[in-house]
Amino acid sequence: MKNVVIISSSMRKGNSDKLCDYFQKGVIESRNKVERINLRDIELKFCLACRDCYNFGNCTQNDDMNKIYPIIKAADVLVLATPIYYGEMSGQLKVFLDRLYPLFTSIGKKDIYLIASCYENDTSFIDSSLKSIKRVLSDFGLVNIKGIVYGENTDEPNDISSKQLLAAYNKGKAI
Repeated sequence: MKNVVIISSSMRKGNSDKLCDYFQKGVIESRNKVERINLRDIELKFCLACRDCYNFGNCTQNDDMNKIYPIIKAADVLVLATPIYYGEMSGQLKVFLDRLYPLFTSIGKKDIYLIASCYENDTSFIDSSLKSIKRVLSDFGLVNIKGIVYGENTDEPNDISSKQLLAAYNKGKAI
């Protein structure tokens, strides 16, 4: 049994969230443990670049990230989900990734899945947008990208297709 952590960075309950729902359903049906963290529901402060975490081993900011660090460390699989805004990951996901710095040397290698939704009708747009996420993950040594779930051509909250939902479910089930 694997320990799967899904990080959803959507600020609304929209298409990337729906993809997370189906991915999570697949994970559960494959009898793995899953925990979902919706960044919209937590207190998440900006990184101060103070390097206290580097010097002292933990972040000195008092917010919900301090509860999330052990969850991330214990995960076998990390799923990062984002809507694509203006050609990039959501700001919430960027802040979350910045705040992973205290785990820089201790996070360990994990299987990574990426989930992204965007207005454009082209998966290459999502791929180019995910380069930033992959760059951060490679800094942590987390370059084992196991899969990407695409939610292209989605604008309104219910634009996600049954084909895209099935793809998310199947990726989760395959863990």
